Amino acid sequence: MVLDQYTQNIIIRNSKELVKNAKINSENGYIANVSALSEINTPDNLAKKQIISPGFINLHSHLAYTHLDLKPKNLFAWLKDLMHKVQNESFDPVSASLAGARLALSTGTTFLVDNTSHLDASVKAFQQTGLRGIIGLELFGSDPQQAKSILNKAVEELRLMIQSHKIQFAFSPHSLYSVSSELLEEIQVFLAKDSSASHILPLLLMHFAEDELEEKYFRGVDFERNHNTGDRALQKYHLTPDDMEGLLINEDKELELLYDFWESLGVLDLKKRYRKQAESSWDYFKKYVLSAGNGACSRSLKYLLTHAINLSENEIQELVNHPEISLVSCPRSNQFLKHNMAKIPLWEQSHGVNYGLGTDSKASNYDLDLRSELKLLVENVGSAGNAGIGVQRQYELLTSSAAKAIGMDDKIGSLEDSKYADYVVFEVMDDNLDLDSVDPYALILDAEKTRVKEVYVGGDLVHRS
Repeated sequence: MVLDQYTQNIIIRNSKELVKNAKINSENGYIANVSALSEINTPDNLAKKQIISPGFINLHSHLAYTHLDLKPKNLFAWLKDLMHKVQNESFDPVSASLAGARLALSTGTTFLVDNTSHLDASVKAFQQTGLRGIIGLELFGSDPQQAKSILNKAVEELRLMIQSHKIQFAFSPHSLYSVSSELLEEIQVFLAKDSSASHILPLLLMHFAEDELEEKYFRGVDFERNHNTGDRALQKYHLTPDDMEGLLINEDKELELLYDFWESLGVLDLKKRYRKQAESSWDYFKKYVLSAGNGACSRSLKYLLTHAINLSENEIQELVNHPEISLVSCPRSNQFLKHNMAKIPLWEQSHGVNYGLGTDSKASNYDLDLRSELKLLVENVGSAGNAGIGVQRQYELLTSSAAKAIGMDDKIGSLEDSKYADYVVFEVMDDNLDLDSVDPYALILDAEKTRVKEVYVGGDLVHRS
């Protein structure tokens, strides 16, 4: 990379080290070194100022939904709209995934975790754009009798994929309420014991406690019986009086929405078997996921849980004792789907929760811009009267902390020798700004003061504005 045409620049190597007036030299996709920049003081170049940063890391997205253009709704109403659009013959996951990958790159993202049921579309998007990341093959299946066959089909699908050094694969069982505990156990036993799974990361990607109703569903005890709506639900969904014990009068409409969605998919009877199986999503996860993962130990497994909006303070403290678990917050998607947001102040105060940010899909967001995601998170934390998140910590959430969350901090998240040469050139909008007088971290995070000019992945230019 040649940067000699710039007369003033800063390279952010990580959240603790800045290098002024230097350039990055890459070799075979990796950073070879950072060397001094020779200035060329010509009239055309004197005004050019830039900051070079590690690329941002988006820990949760669905590229195939980029073109769906859905409207804000509660989760299960939104999911019903989503299913309708996906089943439409005009749905084109290939062009949508490609557009999503380009959109992510244009906002400074160089590494993205894509959760998809459309594996081929995602692979093409990564290969054609040069984006680096993990493709998680989404799995669904509430029928325990189908667990092994679902896994075998997924394994075969992943084995047929052409491998690229910029793409890695993982399993993405959709959520606790859409995947049987038997399938979750099959996946983990396979990953931990099967040596032929070396092309698949020992990492489970999962939506976790995205909707407040999930807690009520697993717990089954937070509802207060109402005869009118309760009797209707008894009749409509063939529930027993025990099933209905304590149904909440003002939550019956939510419950009906949930059950309507599952009934439309023909899986209502399968779903009912999980009701009252745990005290919370975390309790269910410990019983039916962690216990299975800990039972197979030839490869250590990691878990990336997205949303986690309902974790209590005690559960967050308990989670600190599980370094194999990392969390992802998607604040704007939570807002879009009318949820609460995650208890980020408690995540921060615990000093042991690994987490980063994701955008979710453009169908549940307005773009794939991590800087906008971070802005809402910081505003939400501040508005709740909590201690704010410092600028350098904010920066880490998009870079080094996100890399640590997926166990890749030895390869991405900072600009150090022998790591991937994945970085972004941000151009400073104010030509008169003196870079010696500003906080470069704050400047990078402010989309009104800096813009993405160039994006490099493995030392290759993959995007130029």
